Amino acid sequence: MTEKLILGKYTKGKHLGEGGLAIVYEGFDVNVKRPVALKVLREEFLEEDDVSGSFQYEAEVLGRLDHPNVPAVFDLGKEEDLGLLYAMQLVPGRDFEQLLSSSPGTTTANANHFSIFERVCHTVAYAHGEGYIHRDLKPENIVIGKHGKVFVTDWGLAKKIGGDEARPAGAETIAGTIKGTPLYMSPEQAEGDTEHIDYRTDVFALGVLLYRLLTGTL
Repeated sequence: MTEKLILGKYTKGKHLGEGGLAIVYEGFDVNVKRPVALKVLREEFLEEDDVSGSFQYEAEVLGRLDHPNVPAVFDLGKEEDLGLLYAMQLVPGRDFEQLLSSSPGTTTANANHFSIFERVCHTVAYAHGEGYIHRDLKPENIVIGKHGKVFVTDWGLAKKIGGDEARPAGAETIAGTIKGTPLYMSPEQAEGDTEHIDYRTDVFALGVLLYRLLTGTL
């Protein structure tokens, strides 16, 4: 019996990981013979416009950001058995938090850590140049892949600064809503002050990360 293809060309493989909103599976593109990752929105959020809208917006942002350190998105759609999902570049490796935590007691970062940080800064600068801010920069959202390649992942809180970009229903950020990771939040982000969230919000998070690299703590 022929296996049903997801979005017409992907097979679904093993479970790779999951978060509060989505589950990630290994996949395979049968047309071009390449491995992919399939990120699937959890079933309980399918009817929640704010969550499903943000999930869709994340895929759209990744599709627009053409940078070697941003995972590429190949497809976005819905499947009867799985719901809302998108296919993206498979990024095997470990995240920066795992790397930093692997040397407990180290008070300062090594040269490789600073090299990773530099590449993250270049990636964020590119996104800012395209008009996007990440809003959730932290070590867990930085993945070090094969041959030391660095990826900035999890763009679910990304925001377009200025312009008239259309956002999926429910993806808008409401004033007073606090989104992000507390340890890396700028004051305006922690207060839900959406009017003053801009590129400096990401710069603040990068500054917190640099402080951690320099001191070994937060």
